[in-house]
Amino acid sequence: MSNRKAAVLVLLSSCIACASIAVFPQSAAATTVAKFLIKIDSSANNSEVAETIAGLSLRNCKVGQANQFGLDEIVAWMECNEVSDVSKAILDDIATTQNVKEINIFSIRVSP
Repeated sequence: MSNRKAAVLVLLSSCIACASIAVFPQSAAATTVAKFLIKIDSSANNSEVAETIAGLSLRNCKVGQANQFGLDEIVAWMECNEVSDVSKAILDDIATTQNVKEINIFSIRVSP
């Protein structure tokens, strides 16, 4: 496992652990919304990376928006069927997208 993927996993595990403390029992229609900041390579084209992330085909998740936030940052949110789907989508799909250097999750909301 690469250092980048390991760092994202540690951060994601911490966020999911915190989020799971406040989670109510979920029904079949429960959804999880995650908001995150993506740092990209400074030489990359922000709008192209944002379009790539917004267009990703994720299992059990859908990227709602991915927008340029700064010179080398993209802010995005996605909706997933379960909290565990968030980690899979971020580690398997978003973190491995070309020019993505770091992902910081700043909000996970679970709706019953």
